Amino acid sequence: MTLVMASHPGAPLEALLVLLVTTTGTVVAALTADALSHLAVHGRFLNGPELRHALRASLGSLVTVVAPLALLGASALGAWPVTPALWISAAVLLATLVTVAAIAIRGVTVPWWQRTLFLTALGIAGLIVVWLQTLAHG
Repeated sequence: MTLVMASHPGAPLEALLVLLVTTTGTVVAALTADALSHLAVHGRFLNGPELRHALRASLGSLVTVVAPLALLGASALGAWPVTPALWISAAVLLATLVTVAAIAIRGVTVPWWQRTLFLTALGIAGLIVVWLQTLAHG
């Protein structure tokens, strides 16, 4: 997500467009990865029910962009500047990433400190992505 943008009237709409394009790309990438991994493991393409399941799983990730869309939408309507909306959106997405990962690995039989180390590394990786995007668009 673009974190630094020029302060002009179209900035919130541009940020919304970037979010929508990025989200669409992420969903398509997840679906493609699901299809490729299925092909590699089972030696065949997804059948109808498997494809529907993969689509539901990929589209389920769209719930993560509700808060950023609301924040950027409010910014587009003039509620606040786009930069704070982007920073809060990035924080929400990062918190969601770590929370979903924590839920996903809660039943894994590894020591607590390894789960903590993994979640910390994931959070740091997310911060690095935000930093790199800020550099790229700053």
